[in-house]
Amino acid sequence: SVDVKREIVKNIPVIVDGDGFSIIKEAMEDSDGHIKGDAVAVIGSMDAKEFMDKVTEIAKKGFYDMRLKALRTLFKLDHDNMYKIIDEFVNEGNNDDKKLYLSIAQFLKHDDNYKYIKRLLLDADDGVRKSAINVLGRFIDDSRYMELFKNLVQGDKIPHEALKIIKEKKLTAFTNKLIDVFTDSNNDLWTKYYALMALGAFEDPALLDVFLKGLKDENSLIKIGCLKALSNLNDKSVIRFVKPLTDSPDEDVKSTAESVLEKLERI
Repeated sequence: SVDVKREIVKNIPVIVDGDGFSIIKEAMEDSDGHIKGDAVAVIGSMDAKEFMDKVTEIAKKGFYDMRLKALRTLFKLDHDNMYKIIDEFVNEGNNDDKKLYLSIAQFLKHDDNYKYIKRLLLDADDGVRKSAINVLGRFIDDSRYMELFKNLVQGDKIPHEALKIIKEKKLTAFTNKLIDVFTDSNNDLWTKYYALMALGAFEDPALLDVFLKGLKDENSLIKIGCLKALSNLNDKSVIRFVKPLTDSPDEDVKSTAESVLEKLERI
């Protein structure tokens, strides 16, 4: 059955006497994509370079998951061929091709990724651009990537992925930009919220007035974000601003205020 064949292929290294290449060869021709994909993965774990031509073929065509496993096997066993395929994917491929590259980009070197990320940040597909931004964030310590990032956040509409990177990496150099984003009434709710979350992650007492202003916002999500930001300041003096919100008619705001108040009172 298909299930039995899948188990056999996945466990070839420990259940087969010999190299198991004859079974792998059969599996690579199987009509079931999972069996074929598992065979590709096993080739990588067994260092079976004899099958590289077939792995290359699968990396270029087939189901997405199967192609991803093939690309990862090429990463392990045949870097030169992998980079040739990646170059084709980024410069001539469709959206799935580009996303396949982006799925393994985090494992590649700064220098190898740079030209591809630079290109894909300008891609016409929103999903590709978002994935490229996430990869960029992993290499933000490289000055070249930081320059790309600065260009990305200069515009009026900052991608949410970029705001999340600022928060995660605590990029305080963008504080003023974040304040502008948060206070700009033209920005949508979630853009303002992610900017607020990034500001809160800085744990900067100088931002107190920004957070206090946000407590007066009519939207509950912004109030909750500001409460969390105030909590990050670890300053008992802000209790007087938090306490009134424990009587909020909005249950989410009320529970957040109570949680923040409890934390601050323990300081």
